Amino acid sequence: MRSISARVTIVVVAMGLVSSILVGLISQILIEREFKQRAQEQAFERIETDVVAYIASHGSWKRARLTERFDEFRRRRDQNADFTSPFMLVDTEGTIVIDSRTHRIGQTVSDDLLDSGRPILSNGELIATAVAVEGAVLDIRDSEYLATIKSSLKIAVILVLALVLIVGVVLGRRIVAPLRKLVDSLVTELQGRQYQDFELDTQNEVALLNQYIAHLCSDLDQARDKISRTRKTIANQAAKLAEINIRDEITQLHNHRYFIERGQQLFAGSQRSGKPLSCVIADIDRFKQINDKFSHAVGDKVLKKMAEILRSSTRETDIVARYDGGEFVIAFSETPLELAETLCDRLLALVQSCNWAEIHPELSVKLRIGLCADMGLDNFEQMVAVADTKLYLSRGGAMLSDAQLAVG
Repeated sequence: MRSISARVTIVVVAMGLVSSILVGLISQILIEREFKQRAQEQAFERIETDVVAYIASHGSWKRARLTERFDEFRRRRDQNADFTSPFMLVDTEGTIVIDSRTHRIGQTVSDDLLDSGRPILSNGELIATAVAVEGAVLDIRDSEYLATIKSSLKIAVILVLALVLIVGVVLGRRIVAPLRKLVDSLVTELQGRQYQDFELDTQNEVALLNQYIAHLCSDLDQARDKISRTRKTIANQAAKLAEINIRDEITQLHNHRYFIERGQQLFAGSQRSGKPLSCVIADIDRFKQINDKFSHAVGDKVLKKMAEILRSSTRETDIVARYDGGEFVIAFSETPLELAETLCDRLLALVQSCNWAEIHPELSVKLRIGLCADMGLDNFEQMVAVADTKLYLSRGGAMLSDAQLAVG
């Protein structure tokens, strides 16, 4: 009887042990896979951006390699960036142009390996293929966050194991007690009699087993809830990181990359529908002198104030972004040239009427604007370039548009 009770106790503890370990391992695997997938995607976006800029700067892989190495180009763009990447790059002829630990520059990759890669496009044309050759490396912040989650899971598993052990011991003792009492009673009764009928009442044992199973199911439900909450937390963090990647840190407007991507979508939609689209580049006149004369802190306040003015004078369907330095860009959707000129005149008036003395008593801010609404161009980036040219030709506190350039 005692051996049976001991076996039941062992089975109960073993079930709890296996269940807890499985839940912990599965949770860890799922969370780590989520982090690595996100890190892989971020690594691809970084190398995609750098490759497009590299080719755009030099024209082709051949000319680019003769001018400067890709890693030197990336370091020149951002000296503080982490350039480790799980990808190797293959040009349009299937030749490796950026190597990895297992492949060297100049080798030709197989079609199967090339098909597994991700295309990198520039202006709709394939310029390279990024092939993943090793797992993504997590950055320090993600590694620390993942380590914290793993530690929490380990603590949870240890607590569940301790709880299961306590329950198993208590359950085993409760099983042993009635069995011992029954055995003692049977021995006493059988000492003076050769035969006695009896029935073994297993109601208490079944109740204890049912209670343990219910407790185990409750632990599993709690583990599932915890995994679900952890996945939601990871998803929220990923969404926040994605939003940070498309926002300018000072003005909280969208950044250069987001503007070009959304602008290309608007340009393609306008060409299909035949609706107008206007592109504006606005530059704070002599912004560098503002920084030099009044300090960069004052310059940042000017940028933030200018961002407020731009937000207040544009619609939700328009795209407003900080382009570079003191430059801002606007894409007026479904807006012809005449209306865009009116909106820009209003913007110039708002800048002129703004009380810049609140930032600094001697501060005066003017805005230069270049405007392009020519839908006959090949792509949105050409519209930006034309608007930039007109910005260069304009003067402080003024605007130069398609119509004015034609007249001038």
